[in-house]
Amino acid sequence: MNSASFHIHSANLSPDAITARLGTQPSRSFEKGNSLSQRNPKSGRRDAALWVLESSRGDIPLSAQIRELLTFIEGKSTALTRLSPDCLFDVFCAFAPSEGERMLAIDADLLHKVQVVPIDFVVDFPGTAA
Repeated sequence: MNSASFHIHSANLSPDAITARLGTQPSRSFEKGNSLSQRNPKSGRRDAALWVLESSRGDIPLSAQIRELLTFIEGKSTALTRLSPDCLFDVFCAFAPSEGERMLAIDADLLHKVQVVPIDFVVDFPGTAA
């Protein structure tokens, strides 16, 4: 299944502080210093807090999920600009193409929305060989 989420990373701000500034609850969050894996106590520690907002529906096309997140980002542009000195932003996409599907297209309108604040795009192709 394809999925998209908006990530805010911060070495200086807690997820609660990010939530307060955005006025939006995350789908999930992790504190700086927390274990990377709850199942493995020997895993490394997070070097930054992570605030995650997942798209509301995983059953819609990935481009629609990205549009939903970028609309949120656009609506919070003032707050995100204020957060930007202390945070890094990315939209993380897990793209599992179905049989015969070979590409992910992001239209110009979506790309224009990305210009609101500096955001990296990360696309993961789970289960594909290197």
